[in-house]
Amino acid sequence: MIRAGAGLLITAMLVQLGACGWRLRGAQIDVDIPPVHVEGTAPDPVLRLMLREALLQAGAAVSETPDGADVVLEVMDIASDRRMLTRAADGTVGEYQLHYAVRFQVRERDGGVLLGPTAIAKQRAYTYDDTDVVAKDQEQSLLLNDLRREVITAMLRRLRSLFAKR
Repeated sequence: MIRAGAGLLITAMLVQLGACGWRLRGAQIDVDIPPVHVEGTAPDPVLRLMLREALLQAGAAVSETPDGADVVLEVMDIASDRRMLTRAADGTVGEYQLHYAVRFQVRERDGGVLLGPTAIAKQRAYTYDDTDVVAKDQEQSLLLNDLRREVITAMLRRLRSLFAKR
C-alpha cells in the first residue's frame, strides 16, 4: 500500500515538473534557428570555429555573409584572463582562476535588434604547481576550451529561447 502511494506521488511530481517546462540539463528544445551570420569574433578565432560548429550541430545554417542570413549574431566583446586565487605558505601561487566572458547581441539582417547586448561569463579554478609548468599550461588550455564550450552552450540556449517565442 505504501509503495503504491509513493509511486503515485513520484509520478504526480514528474507530471508537474514536465507541465511547468522544466527539462533535464542538456535536453534539447526543438526550435528552428534561422540562418545565422556570426561576426566580430576576431580576437578569438577558436571561439569562432567552436560557435560555427555548435550552430551547425543545432541545425542552423551558418552564412559567411550577412546577406545570406536572417539574423546576425554579433560578438561585441571577448574577455579572458587568469587571476591568482590562493598563495601557498612559501609565497608561491597555489590556485588560479580562469575567467572567460563574451558580450553579444542578436539582430535582424536589416539592423533591428532581437536580443540586446548580453553578457555571459564563466569561470573555473585550478591548482598550480611551479614544478610542473608544462602540464599546468596544458591544463589551462583545456579549461579555457571548456569555458568557451560552456559560453557557447549558454549562447545557444538564449538563441533557442529567443526563437521559441516567435
